[in-house]
Amino acid sequence: MTRQISDRLPRVALTYAVDSSFTGELIKTKNIEIVGKQKTIHMFRVIASELPIQIKIGDAWVETDVKADSSVEFLAPSRLEVQLSQVQVGEKIKITYKGKDEAGRGPNKAHIFNVEVL
Repeated sequence: MTRQISDRLPRVALTYAVDSSFTGELIKTKNIEIVGKQKTIHMFRVIASELPIQIKIGDAWVETDVKADSSVEFLAPSRLEVQLSQVQVGEKIKITYKGKDEAGRGPNKAHIFNVEVL
């Protein structure tokens, strides 16, 4: 069975602009299956965000204002997922998008993130 990211919680647009960041406290993670692969959804309490936060209206994702202490979620790209797997529930982190790895091979360059535990 496949499942989409929840329509109810806003999501963070992680790859919006280079050097933009999201700061939050990890509330929980949950594993889901998407197209036959296990993925992890990360839920955070917002502390601050330079990255857009979106909510689904109909079939479209639109930007929305989210106050501090609101909950958001996201499905991390592979490299960020490896970094987030080391974060414990309750820890506060800052995720900064650093752009694409231009040194990589192939047409789909990997997204690069810095993750700091605060």
